[in-house]
Amino acid sequence: MQKGTYKSFSLLFIIVILNYMAQIPYDIHLYAGRFNPIGAVMLVGTLLWFLIGFNLVLKQSRMGYWLLFSFLVVQFLFYFHGQIILMLWGYGLFYHLLRFNDMILWWVFFIGDVNFFTAAFYIYYLWKKRKSLIKNHINKS
Repeated sequence: MQKGTYKSFSLLFIIVILNYMAQIPYDIHLYAGRFNPIGAVMLVGTLLWFLIGFNLVLKQSRMGYWLLFSFLVVQFLFYFHGQIILMLWGYGLFYHLLRFNDMILWWVFFIGDVNFFTAAFYIYYLWKKRKSLIKNHINKS
């Protein structure tokens, strides 16, 4: 592992974990804590997808690279879709950050938007650094 790789991925780890942690007060606040088994399975499944990919990337695994890369693409598309829906209904980009008086919702949406930009950055980063991030890569010169 190259020196600094752990440090360069620590921001990604912190932001994604904060996003998952934010879902707890969001669920309690909006749904009065009513348990949604499908939502719980999806959250746990996507969290495992991220954690496995993240840990394997740190070990320079090709599988880890593609797991993390695919997770970030799906995360980016999820938040991008949300922004497009806001625009289609006549709201501007990041409308929810400008109009909400509810601080729990504001923070959850803010963390989501940070995840949106973080995913975009790390998709770019992973793509640019793919040869150095995958151990035993085949160099086709």
